[in-house]
Amino acid sequence: MSVLSHFALFFTYSLVAGAIFVVPDVFPAVDAAKAWAVAVFVYFAGALTHEVLARRAREDVLLRRIAAARRDVAEIRAEMAKLREQGRLPGEPAMAAPAHVPGAPAAAPGAAAPGRSIDTVVAEVKVLQGLIEQLYAHKIQVAAPRVGLGAVVPPDETAATGDAAAGEMLELVRDALRKDRVELYLQPIVSLPQRKHRFYECYSRLRTADGAVIQPNDYIEVAERAGLIAAIDDLLLFRSVQLVRKTQRSKFDVGFVCNISPFTLSDSIFLGEFATYIQQHVELAAKLIMEFPQKEFLAHDAAGAEALARFQRLGVRFSIDQVEDLKLDIEALARRGVKFVKMPAAALLNELRVDHPMIDPRALKDALDRAGIDLVVEKVESESDLIELLDFQIDFGQGFLFGEPRIAKEKD
Repeated sequence: MSVLSHFALFFTYSLVAGAIFVVPDVFPAVDAAKAWAVAVFVYFAGALTHEVLARRAREDVLLRRIAAARRDVAEIRAEMAKLREQGRLPGEPAMAAPAHVPGAPAAAPGAAAPGRSIDTVVAEVKVLQGLIEQLYAHKIQVAAPRVGLGAVVPPDETAATGDAAAGEMLELVRDALRKDRVELYLQPIVSLPQRKHRFYECYSRLRTADGAVIQPNDYIEVAERAGLIAAIDDLLLFRSVQLVRKTQRSKFDVGFVCNISPFTLSDSIFLGEFATYIQQHVELAAKLIMEFPQKEFLAHDAAGAEALARFQRLGVRFSIDQVEDLKLDIEALARRGVKFVKMPAAALLNELRVDHPMIDPRALKDALDRAGIDLVVEKVESESDLIELLDFQIDFGQGFLFGEPRIAKEKD
């Protein structure tokens, strides 16, 4: 129940009780003691009814959360079983399936028989949390060899982190990974000129134990040195895919843009395993867009090229950002599965305003259209800039003008 609903109920029965209480003052023939007794009865009956309705509303919310948790338990259990088969996770006893709760949606196949208490379900969720922490700890351990292109983590953490502040930040990052405090943030990408939400770009944010958000600028360099950035990237990609699956259940027709860093792009083993996962859930491919920095997308090795070609065959679309070379080989990008090119608004506006531009934005847009590639203009922050950009019919916009990154809310 909302705060407004609570207030409306309280106001209603309090008003009725108050009206009965003052009846003897208006009608002296009415016995004051009886009126007072009836008013008290009405007030407490209303309060009791209010409490019953509030408790039922809380129970409904709890049941929906348990149902959502059960679905996630089934999905994570399947993922962990695959990791054990591949030898990437130590063996664990099979976890009991959550019980069916009366009033909640039916349990996933393989769930335990009904009749078990909510306390039992809560205990099993705690067990699941422990297993997730173990999985994340494993990811942190295997992430170290993935720093850069074959580099290794320095054995001396003081040398790796540089100073005490960096060492403290490193511990915050490790703790956030171990305790599953990596959160998914979304920023809308809108179609223009309608401004309808068509895609969401996914970002990761870490939180400390007291709930404070650690900004990427504060932790990325430290995480890269320690070999943890790959673990953060993998978790972001996993969370994004989970969100895609949830939106499919709710028929929410949007796509999700997932940034693939150089560390993940250089890990052909992880990309191969992720491609296998998408192949097993091919319905996810149409809503998943993998975004790469231009430099890394053009420079990856043969193993990375094969992994990306596999994603392309599965129907995953690609996007490139951080465009430094404005003279794009658009036909080559189209052949390699690129469907979106992202450019900052300031860079395009600068080309529009100077007498001798490096590129003609209108000619660039025409060439992208012929190749079937959409132009996404990012960092759009003012209406005046947008009006100027709309003159050459850009496809999509992104920036604070349309919405800032916000934490993804879990759907029950």
